[in-house]
Amino acid sequence: MIKVYEATETQFLNNGIKIIKPERAQVFKEDNGEYYLELEASTKYIEWLQQNNIVRVNTPWGEQGFRLNNPEITRDLLTFKAKHLFYDSERYLLIDVYPQDLNCNDSLNWILQRTVPGNNFTTTSDIIEQKSSRYIRKSLLETILSHLNLYGGHLYRNNFEFGINNQIGVDRGVTLMYGKNIEGLKAFENWDDVVTKILPVGYNGVTLPEQFLISDVQYNIPYVKSIQFNPSENIDIEDTNEVLYDLRVQAQEYLEVNKYPRVNYELKAHLNGIVDIGDTIKVNYPQMGIDLYTEVISVKYDCLAKKFGFIQFGNFRKTLKKLVQNFTKQINDLQGTAQETLNTIALYTSEFTQDLLELRSTFTKDLYGIDGNGGLNELIQTNKSNITQTAEQILTEVSRATAKENQLSSSITQTAEEIALKVSKDGVISSINQSAEEIRIAASRLVLDGLVTLVGLSGGTTLINGDCIKTGTIDAERISTNIAQVAKELRLGALNDTDRKVISFSDTASIYSIYDSIYMSALRADLNCNHVNLGITNGTTSLYGYVDLSDAQNIEWGNNKPVAVFG
Repeated sequence: MIKVYEATETQFLNNGIKIIKPERAQVFKEDNGEYYLELEASTKYIEWLQQNNIVRVNTPWGEQGFRLNNPEITRDLLTFKAKHLFYDSERYLLIDVYPQDLNCNDSLNWILQRTVPGNNFTTTSDIIEQKSSRYIRKSLLETILSHLNLYGGHLYRNNFEFGINNQIGVDRGVTLMYGKNIEGLKAFENWDDVVTKILPVGYNGVTLPEQFLISDVQYNIPYVKSIQFNPSENIDIEDTNEVLYDLRVQAQEYLEVNKYPRVNYELKAHLNGIVDIGDTIKVNYPQMGIDLYTEVISVKYDCLAKKFGFIQFGNFRKTLKKLVQNFTKQINDLQGTAQETLNTIALYTSEFTQDLLELRSTFTKDLYGIDGNGGLNELIQTNKSNITQTAEQILTEVSRATAKENQLSSSITQTAEEIALKVSKDGVISSINQSAEEIRIAASRLVLDGLVTLVGLSGGTTLINGDCIKTGTIDAERISTNIAQVAKELRLGALNDTDRKVISFSDTASIYSIYDSIYMSALRADLNCNHVNLGITNGTTSLYGYVDLSDAQNIEWGNNKPVAVFG
């Protein structure tokens, strides 16, 4: 009897809103995989077979509900692929959950209490190992599958109840004879990972004292391999005995799992004794002289015929309890070159660490040099520039800092009243400030390279500290001074220049020269000295000059007595 329920039903205490007789109803169920109903029914049921309604069918695992989705409608047929109610978990969200140090059952319950919106699921698990996890903005379905990966095990699904258990299925004593003519049986074999003699290599290249482990199964050709293993969690890698023991356990487990080829079987027929995924099927393999223990991986159950139409089983999955029951835990198979590469990287971790330290030391020397000198750090600079504009001012700033140059900066500030330019280096500052009234230049040194013309100075005073002037020749049409001594030598023009040259003291007092003669013009000239020598002495010969006093109105001599001889 196949029943239809409204989308909001959760209790299933009655026969629902309609009982239907479909054309086809088959349930596909896969270990840790898909779980859905393929349904085909007459369009006369279209009133009840609506999007999101629930269909419940009888299965070997009790009545199970499936939610209708995306109907395909033809003239007289409705077709659905309806997911199991477990997949309603996809519609619930977890914002940020962080279950810590909980076993699988407690962790799942903790999560169920924090979904948005609330949910009708219940959960169970027999995995007692405690773990921590965190999920941010994940659906409930994503979180459950992540838990499955974290804790291991198998999904258990029963309407709105689900769980994660160590084992599912039962060994019901079912045996198949491989190679016999079993109708509908197809086999797939993979010998790529088979090994019967193994040389295990552990942490830092350690090997077992006996080197090899040998399987109890041998074939007509050798299958010998060297496999590298990482230390298990919480192993003290400094304890050689503990490392060797862990290596032996891992290697023995690997050998037990991989001494057989990987086989998968598909049987398109009903097999008595099989009830659920995870059930054990023993396959008698006469060619190898062994019995392979396989597990049911997936099934397709015909709800109308009430029998299985497809069974897939094999040892491709990790649950091979008959092969590893003498060991404390199972291992994940090492697959292909990628895993071998990872193991090789782990082997050389310590060497890599040492190389990294040496590289870091070399890099530090290159960056900072020896004793902080000469490294790349001197070339590394920090540049920054910005322009800030407000209603009151515009500020432009540029700065640069390096280990070699230290701190450099410059700025231009413009306001309605003034413009200010400033350049600084390690606290040494030069600036130019311009306002309507003046321009002020402040610097430790001022260099003017080129022609400098000063105009408009007649109306004010230009102050120059004479102690700071050092020059050779000053060319000027006029030089005025009010100090007592101008210089040790006052030279007017070149030595061979015979043009008229004048030194003026006032409008009525001056000294001027023309050719080789010097003239004095003044209202009065006083020679206040004991001796006046006119002429020069050349060896023993005296060369005399003369004084022209023809225009003088008054001549006075010391005590009215002549003291000079005129030639």
